[in-house]
Amino acid sequence: MKTLTAFITLVLFLAAPSAVFSQECPAVLDDALTSAAGCTSTEVNHVCFGHAPVDVLVDCEGVLDFSVPGDMIALDGMCQLASGAAQSTGEWGLAVMRVQPHGMGDTPLTMITVGDVEMLNAGSNVTTLEVEVISDLTLYAGPNSTYPAVGTLSVGDTVTVNACSCTRHWLRTILDDGQVGWMAAASVTILGEASALPIAGVDTPIYSIMQAFTLRTGAPASTCAGLPEDGVLIQSPADAEPVPVQVNGISMWVRGTAFVQAPLAEAQTVEVIAGDVLVIVDDFHANLGAGMRAVFPTSSAEAPAAAMHVEPFELADIELLPFTLLPDAVDLEAAFANTAPQVVGQGLCRVLSLSGESVCELYFVNRDGDAITQMDVAFVSAPQGEWEGSTHADPPIVTGSAVGGTLGWNITCSVGTSCFIGPIMWSITVTDAAGNVSEPFEAWFNCVDH
Repeated sequence: MKTLTAFITLVLFLAAPSAVFSQECPAVLDDALTSAAGCTSTEVNHVCFGHAPVDVLVDCEGVLDFSVPGDMIALDGMCQLASGAAQSTGEWGLAVMRVQPHGMGDTPLTMITVGDVEMLNAGSNVTTLEVEVISDLTLYAGPNSTYPAVGTLSVGDTVTVNACSCTRHWLRTILDDGQVGWMAAASVTILGEASALPIAGVDTPIYSIMQAFTLRTGAPASTCAGLPEDGVLIQSPADAEPVPVQVNGISMWVRGTAFVQAPLAEAQTVEVIAGDVLVIVDDFHANLGAGMRAVFPTSSAEAPAAAMHVEPFELADIELLPFTLLPDAVDLEAAFANTAPQVVGQGLCRVLSLSGESVCELYFVNRDGDAITQMDVAFVSAPQGEWEGSTHADPPIVTGSAVGGTLGWNITCSVGTSCFIGPIMWSITVTDAAGNVSEPFEAWFNCVDH
């Protein structure tokens, strides 16, 4: 009953209508930033109460001693974090959270909930099962005995597993020292339903609590001109390795500062404000630089429903966000200085041998909208065969517009006496009508005979 009561309370808390008049908004923002100033020293693996309303569920129950600006609680057992929309009473939710990514040393991830936000933990601790060892076994660094050994378990040992390989023949666990270990499923008894475990590979990240989460934010337009839009502001150290983050099943590697929004029944967006963010959805990926936005159409289940779209965004879209609460300063002007076209990503590219030209799509962003007049393709490497570069005049825009979307890359290939050649790597640049040339982008395709 406690769990049900806490959940209903949180839903009602989130559903409160917004009624702030525009002339009040600057005062609300100033008050909120002053109130949340103490959260700039938030401890790692803690969340700080910045400005009401903010609520959390830990072990599926509400926390009573988390109601005053500066209050901090540990992330252990956290299920849900929510901050509320702006109200005529002067409320406008802010919370600051610092997460230590698994296995990444001292590279804490800072996240700030801005306004109407609901985050549900989807870290690797959410779906786990106990297993009992029935024959002595070796733990490996990957789901195969060809990987290096990282430990052993003995008959009778009981450990927690959090994922399985695609064949379900191997189970993933975390060792006491934080290393990842894989064990043969045949050597253990699984105490539960194995099909409940998520599928993972050797490169699938382990996500700490709130390093992966499902997200719902308020309407994409702010309720008043003096407040930023609702969403989650994310920052990782710009001089460190990219930090893996997963939002609504979308995998991102963040190095710098980004803003994420996921309005109910509308497209999810990621805006890169500083540094870069690699975004991967199914077979599509894009490495976004500052000033670029990725847009993900969503299905009725709030999961990505189609390939992403990329485009530039404007300073006015993000300039009111609470950057002063982040540990590292952000140069907002720098995000909008580059007007040269940029090729930033691609999807799976499979070209049929000797079938004429195929078109593979390349994601591009072109802030000033000048026409793209040329695409230069230089050969880099291939497992076999002889390949030559090419130049294409006026490459077509397949989706989007002159400022962002996908360009058509026209390709022909032959596998000769082989059945498959790939990946075939290329360095691609594009030039616009003003003579601006993009940085080289490394693209690839596979050549197949059927």
